[in-house]
Amino acid sequence: MKKILLSSSIVLAFAGYSQINGELDQTFNPALTTTGSIIVQDDGKILLGGGPNRLNTDGSLDATYAQLNTATKVLIKDGLGVYGFGYGASHYNSNGNPDTPTNQVTSSYGLGGTSYFGRAQSAVKLPNGDIFVVGEFDYVYHGSGPAPLNNIVVYTANLNINGAVSNNIGTGFNAEALCVDVDTINEKVYVVGKFTSYNGNSANGICRLNYDGTFDNTFNSGTGFPITSSIFPDFVRVMSDGRVLVSAGQYAFTSTYNGTSFSYSIMLNSDGSQNTTFQPTGFGNVYDLEELSDNRMIIAGHNGTLGDISIVNSLTGALLGGSASFPSGFGTNNNMSDTYINNITKVEEGVYLLGGNFESFSGEAKTNLVKVTICDRYVDPSSLIVFNNNQLSSTVTGTSYLWIGEDLDENSITIPDNTNQTITPTVPGYYRLTVTDEPCVFTSSYFNLSSLTVNEKEDVSFNIYPNPAKEQVTISNIEAGSTVVLLDVTGKIVSQVVSSTTTVNIETSNFTPGVYFVAVPSLNGTQKLVIE
Repeated sequence: MKKILLSSSIVLAFAGYSQINGELDQTFNPALTTTGSIIVQDDGKILLGGGPNRLNTDGSLDATYAQLNTATKVLIKDGLGVYGFGYGASHYNSNGNPDTPTNQVTSSYGLGGTSYFGRAQSAVKLPNGDIFVVGEFDYVYHGSGPAPLNNIVVYTANLNINGAVSNNIGTGFNAEALCVDVDTINEKVYVVGKFTSYNGNSANGICRLNYDGTFDNTFNSGTGFPITSSIFPDFVRVMSDGRVLVSAGQYAFTSTYNGTSFSYSIMLNSDGSQNTTFQPTGFGNVYDLEELSDNRMIIAGHNGTLGDISIVNSLTGALLGGSASFPSGFGTNNNMSDTYINNITKVEEGVYLLGGNFESFSGEAKTNLVKVTICDRYVDPSSLIVFNNNQLSSTVTGTSYLWIGEDLDENSITIPDNTNQTITPTVPGYYRLTVTDEPCVFTSSYFNLSSLTVNEKEDVSFNIYPNPAKEQVTISNIEAGSTVVLLDVTGKIVSQVVSSTTTVNIETSNFTPGVYFVAVPSLNGTQKLVIE
């Protein structure tokens, strides 16, 4: 048994590509929508900021939960229930009833200002149980009276003000703080907002605090961010490797950091310097993100024509998937300048809740909250298939595979074991693969396999005669519908026919005399033919 190389060229012919992204869960019809926090409980039920309120998995209102008023936008889950922050601070038990303190907004636990109602904008819980809350307020009512705390307060786990940390906070922020996040590896807390100082320390739009509330002067932000009525950072997220992503702000398309211009978002190193490897392209302001494996992240925000959501390389800032991460039409009614997604929450693998301000999603009337499929990985259609040792294989792991093929005349090919990850093609032609990895589907480009290595069998079941041939050669003892291929010694296909009976005749008078090969791929065999 010997090998015959039928050709030496393998090319890719690009065709359609399918990745199911943004497919709406039509069974999810929320009774309430929100622009606040979203928490998915272990049992799949959904807590919404603005109450809190709780939905069943299909979006219907959970009648067993005490649905509350709309003041509490910021939620933090704990083992016994949920913390809620808005105009005040509360803890709610598993049934939604406030248990510490007794009301969500009271003179004992409210946030206030000299001429306005104080409000919380963001909160984060530390590993030690302390909760950093930032927002717009001048004082915090707690117990005997108001405590002067400017735009930041730190509670203990039972919602008492942490007095020791309050002493370190001092005068706090001189203007509204908008977002807070924690670096648990280095035990630091990052805050961004409209402020220019923290407890007397210069901090233009960003500062880093220690867990005890003291200002961390080892974080060098230089001149920081410009602070105007319309330009200020409003989102910060500590990445798993310690880098820090900051968004320029809802109304700012460009900004500067320490004198360096950037568009929409900037990545900082843990010492405060800019991470210049990260150069975001193709997505806009960031309001929330979900960090994935393999240096990828899902960005939610206000992305203009890109539909307010993207999958991005977290190291470089480049969109994964070309000019847009998702199929055309996916996302919010992005022709409206005031639509955005400000919350992305994972429900299960490949399924996310998206909350924000929108009236339609992927062309359907949807208000502020949807459940969608998001494939959290991108597969280049041109790299989904590899050819090696006469086999075609998928480069990605999935839960199921489906191969389809056409011969060089674009007739359908029957592929044995076409649901395996690897197949052995027997017919030159065009091959395509669909990989399903629930809930995501990836479809390759067509692979033009004009080359193929097959076995020449000295004893095969079909017959050829005469051999040598002059005017015509007959191939018999084959099944009706079989493809018969005639190739020269270079592997070039010079004739290809599909039999209608068990016998095929091929005219040979116009071929240059020499050695050829007759192949019947369905029989996995070839025979030498001499044409005189």
